Amino acid sequence: WLPDVTIIQPAMLLHRHCNAVCGASARVSRVSKVVTRSTKPDVDAMQSSSTDCIHKLKHLVLSSCLAAALSLGGPAESRVVNDLDASIPVYDGAKIIASERREALTQKLSEFESSTGWRVRVLTYSLPDQRPDDDQLRKEWTPNKKTVVMQFDPSSPNIISVPYIGDEVLFKLKRSFFLELQSRYGNIFYVRDEGEQQAVLNSVSALTECLGREQGCAVVPGLPEDQYFFTLWVSIAGGIVAGSAYRLEPQGFVQQKWVWVLIFSPLWLTLFGSYGLGPVVTRTDDRTPVIANTVAFLAAAAFPTVISKVLNQAPPPKADV
Repeated sequence: WLPDVTIIQPAMLLHRHCNAVCGASARVSRVSKVVTRSTKPDVDAMQSSSTDCIHKLKHLVLSSCLAAALSLGGPAESRVVNDLDASIPVYDGAKIIASERREALTQKLSEFESSTGWRVRVLTYSLPDQRPDDDQLRKEWTPNKKTVVMQFDPSSPNIISVPYIGDEVLFKLKRSFFLELQSRYGNIFYVRDEGEQQAVLNSVSALTECLGREQGCAVVPGLPEDQYFFTLWVSIAGGIVAGSAYRLEPQGFVQQKWVWVLIFSPLWLTLFGSYGLGPVVTRTDDRTPVIANTVAFLAAAAFPTVISKVLNQAPPPKADV
């Protein structure tokens, strides 16, 4: 659990501001003393009155800064939530999960903990007073090395955060997995299209699926539609590069056309292999996207040759009249 720095930082900034103001007041006081020594005796009373005003202003600023720093730096009032229960792995303070879905999710996480030992806790809130205090969360949920606490805040641009990850969980699922989990299911576009409830349920389902696997997951399972279309277009781009390289005429040390394909292989192989097939085979067991991307690559590779033959085809000779 991270310390609450929202109270410490304003107090530090106010302290620096007070030091700057007090330093400026001291400099003004020193200047006024120099002016007092260098002026004529008939203005001594006026300079003395000015010096007294400066001292009073300095004491007023010091008192105000001290009072403000004490009010900001004091301990925050703890928030105790009565609905939080140690035996219930879901606390829906924001009320974004329907009651039926919430009961099903609670039962699912309880059974998952009993069968695997992994403890997944879900916390939702949209206002500060809906979130339990950190001390209460530690007391009720007692997180250990096999615990993950997922936090959902609909008022945030990305509604998913993971404030606690146990050591054994982090050994099985790397931080890159949680970053992809947040970026896929917590972004504003996914929440806008699917809804907050689906964002919670789908992200928790992906987490439990990967924790239940023996080897864990390197990436979040599932292939979103927009990501698949990206792999499809990249596969087509790789095919066009390979087909265009084959169209080059042999010259110099290159005696065969296929040598050009090998020379340009770092480019088209990276497009097709790393970005066209890699994200597909690592996220889904369905071979349909793999076959579709492969067919698209081969068709794109044949396209330059086909279009060249069509354009270079000579028109039929005209018959003599």
